[in-house]
Amino acid sequence: MLLLFSNLTPLDLSQARVDSIIDEKYTKNDFYEGQKGAAHLVHKYIATDSNGNPQIVCTDTERGSQISYWRSYC
Repeated sequence: MLLLFSNLTPLDLSQARVDSIIDEKYTKNDFYEGQKGAAHLVHKYIATDSNGNPQIVCTDTERGSQISYWRSYC
């Protein structure tokens, strides 16, 4: 499991970065989609690096496996 985490790039959640992404990327369609639209914005622009690689990994501790959390929203 350590190998997986060592491949992740740092997640930048600074207020300036998040505000900028919301101002530039959040659309009316995202708003109308509700939680699904918000999750799409986070997945596509906030929780990924500039190469499109994920910066977070969601796991299912009950089963001890990685799950595709974001795919269910996008």
